[in-house]
Amino acid sequence: MSVSRARGPEHLRRPKGVAVTLRAVLESSKRPTRLELVCWVLNVDEPQAQRTWEFALHNGLLEPAGSDAATGAPMFKLSERGQLALRQLRRRRSATR
Repeated sequence: MSVSRARGPEHLRRPKGVAVTLRAVLESSKRPTRLELVCWVLNVDEPQAQRTWEFALHNGLLEPAGSDAATGAPMFKLSERGQLALRQLRRRRSATR
């Protein structure tokens, strides 16, 4: 199966049991979001992203950003600390290429 470069590998279904990376969660959280929306964007089941999402919340990488108008569920976005972490993760990846 060939994957076009315009629709990168993030659009492929991640195998069950494979955890989502912190970088993927943070990149998906630039705008206000919630776990369900991150999972939809990354095309994964919630259990695959749950631990990473909780890690980001627990470590202050995400901060409250109001509530979803449709569901009333709390929304989160990158905190300043999360933005710094994402920049560091990007640098680390670009240095290994």
